[in-house]
Amino acid sequence: MAQHRFKVMKQPPAELVEFEPEEWTAPDDHTSWQAFERWKDARHHWVKTHGKESILGGLVNVMREEHNLHMERLRNGTVA
Repeated sequence: MAQHRFKVMKQPPAELVEFEPEEWTAPDDHTSWQAFERWKDARHHWVKTHGKESILGGLVNVMREEHNLHMERLRNGTVA
């Protein structure tokens, strides 16, 4: 009988899963956009290092999710 194997997904640090501006804001930031860009760069680095085996998925999936989050923040007026 065949045994189905499931890949163990690599868990990224919690701060990479959901964007919280206060976790990524630097003292000299003028807008939350700078924190968002810092978060995106960290996520891209994680995906490039761990590949599609991460729960974040591949780079295209990550970029799609980031775009959707950005558009949602624009609609809500939370992006300065």
